Amino acid sequence: MEADVIVLDLKSTPLIEHRMRHCKDIDEALFVQMILGDERATRAVYIAGEIGWTRDERVSA
Repeated sequence: MEADVIVLDLKSTPLIEHRMRHCKDIDEALFVQMILGDERATRAVYIAGEIGWTRDERVSA
């Protein structure tokens, strides 16, 4: 099976990191990411099962 997937950094900003410490469940954690997250939260993108982009310069697409 191939899929398109985005890998998120759940501590991408100091505010998000602080807020994530107080999450009680996955629903609350996803809500924090939806409301406070921006492009800095994206760590990697997989397209059809292959890495298409990463913010880590050590891995090239």
